[in-house]
Amino acid sequence: MRRKQSLLKTVQYAKKTITKNAIGETVETWGSKTNLSAHMSPVSDRLSVEMFGERVTAMKSLIFDGGSIERGDGVWLSGETGAEPVWRVVSLEKWPMHSKATIERQV
Repeated sequence: MRRKQSLLKTVQYAKKTITKNAIGETVETWGSKTNLSAHMSPVSDRLSVEMFGERVTAMKSLIFDGGSIERGDGVWLSGETGAEPVWRVVSLEKWPMHSKATIERQV
């Protein structure tokens, strides 16, 4: 799938790691951020609307080449700089020439 270069946006993602703190609680931490060029679009296909329902309004699709992004990873869109990611990868489809990740905004 060929994408128009002017529509590519740079997003950052980081791997989620689960650790235990001093009192035994499990804590989510994030690895180092990695840049990724992706085409971003709202999720609006019929199957996703049926599957996710009202949640689909808080979801976006990222289509990208390469990258080792996985389900559960955190995503920061351009302009977001917080320590905790606002978006999480909820599904991932890998194809021979590109991958598609569906991300959901965490409230």
